Amino acid sequence: MRRALAFLWFGLLALGIVGQVGGLWRGHSYVTETLPAFAMVGLSVEQDVEDDEGYIYDAVSPASAETRRLGIPAAGWIYQVDGVATTEVETEKLAELLAGEIGTSVLVDIEAPDGTEKQHRLTRSQANRDEAYSEDDQWLTLGSVILFALLAIPYAGAAALLWRRQPDRPVSIMLSFAFLAFAGWGFGPMLFWEWTGRLEVWAAITMLWICLLTAALPAFPDGRFQPRWTRWLLVVGPVVAVLIPMPFIGEEVLLSLLTLLFLTMLVMLTFPARRFRRMPPGLERQQMKWAALGLLGGPALWVSAAVLGVVAATLPLGDFAEGLAGIVFLLVYLGFVLIPVGIIISLLRYRLNDADAAIGKSAGYAAITLMVGAVWAITTTWANGFIASNLGVVNTAVAPGVSAVIAAAVFAPLNKKIMGSMERKFQRALVRLRSLPGRLAKWQQGDDPVHVAERALDAIVDGVQARKAALIGIIADSRRVLATYNVETDALCAELDARDGEADGGSFALSVPLVDGDEPVGLLLLGERSDGAPYSKDERAAIALVREPLTDAIRITARRAEKDAAFMTILSAMEERVTRIEGPQRRLG
Repeated sequence: MRRALAFLWFGLLALGIVGQVGGLWRGHSYVTETLPAFAMVGLSVEQDVEDDEGYIYDAVSPASAETRRLGIPAAGWIYQVDGVATTEVETEKLAELLAGEIGTSVLVDIEAPDGTEKQHRLTRSQANRDEAYSEDDQWLTLGSVILFALLAIPYAGAAALLWRRQPDRPVSIMLSFAFLAFAGWGFGPMLFWEWTGRLEVWAAITMLWICLLTAALPAFPDGRFQPRWTRWLLVVGPVVAVLIPMPFIGEEVLLSLLTLLFLTMLVMLTFPARRFRRMPPGLERQQMKWAALGLLGGPALWVSAAVLGVVAATLPLGDFAEGLAGIVFLLVYLGFVLIPVGIIISLLRYRLNDADAAIGKSAGYAAITLMVGAVWAITTTWANGFIASNLGVVNTAVAPGVSAVIAAAVFAPLNKKIMGSMERKFQRALVRLRSLPGRLAKWQQGDDPVHVAERALDAIVDGVQARKAALIGIIADSRRVLATYNVETDALCAELDARDGEADGGSFALSVPLVDGDEPVGLLLLGERSDGAPYSKDERAAIALVREPLTDAIRITARRAEKDAAFMTILSAMEERVTRIEGPQRRLG
């Protein structure tokens, strides 16, 4: 069984590589050969136009002064070139028929959307090409193909990790095949398989990743469907996946199916989060948290992009529309990237303890984006209405500009409030660690150094997720182990003796000297994090924040302990002298 699955896995990988490489080649050919050939005769191409009868075709429209003067219809259909029928000819082949030397002409028969047919003689000229062909726009199209081809890399990486790290889990195998199929899917592979006349290959890949994903997510990660009613997705998912690529599906039905699929995916993506909440603390819980971050964070970015897209489509934004469109594209792209990245980090077990920070920051930035976007949209609508009612004109530049200023003014306080709230929710241990100086100031008033050290070390270990830790104090000019976590005291003393009191280069990842001026007070030793990753910038900053108050607390309690010890020594000596004096008197009496 494993060999058969491996054969299918590597076959799907090869198919994806062929599709992506072929898509890049077809995209480059389309931009550098096909479009310039149409532009040379003053035409532009619009792919996949649907007529009133539901027939989909590649349409041409006038794109130069000459073709507009000739009355070329918009969204027309070329059915003959120089007497050669082109009804069954692909766009690339049609471009070859239109191509030729500058100054020559070509006879083109075009059918308008209303059925009117007319023959036009078009001249190939550099003027037409310069007017009809925008290299910046076309290379932007090719750049989009390249970006989504690059997107295949993390998905293929996640598929490989699932295949290698969890070969015995059916759900992981299904997700591996789903991610691998998605890596071979996209606009570039569609161009390639369409060019080869094997578009059904692309449709099969589409159905495969949708079916596998809808079947695997409700049972992720242990193969059990929770809640049990999610088993119906095993039927709905494949049915929708099979129907979407079918040519007989109309545009309205297709839109309804895609909406149903998107909503189904959103519901399914909440299941890993529900599983995570029920898991006990530990490494597996952190792994699940990263997986949930990817599976939920990606769609969250898509929803943000959809909201901004609605804003861009409904408001007169003028020059700001292109910038907003770029932000929408970026959010969509990052959403696709985040899904496999979360899975990859979860499987590699790298920086698992940073999941809380990443989730909090992602949620915070998504909330800020939506709120600032909402402020901008509302103020833009208000400004347009105010200008129109008072000045009698609609200015597409002033209103968005005023809205941008207001949104920028709102951003700073909104960012501080939301990110602070996210940090308190998702990084409670680190936030508590930052409050340790205040607690140390109270503890040092009456506790002894050992009690203070134990409580402080517990807070530090909890805040930075250290595997082991120790707090050493210098009391009465001698080193004393005040508190430890997962460390044997004898082994620690032997290690410190071997390094003359220092642990640098030993079994501890971080050594923090506690010094009062030039006087050594103690030493804080922290082992590596529980996930093996180095301490983050926020964690190091929290340790630095605690360092001085911890030094003061140990110094104050140690000096008080020394004084108490000296007092007890004096008291014991006095009691001994009194005993020696009273002893003979009692015998005499």
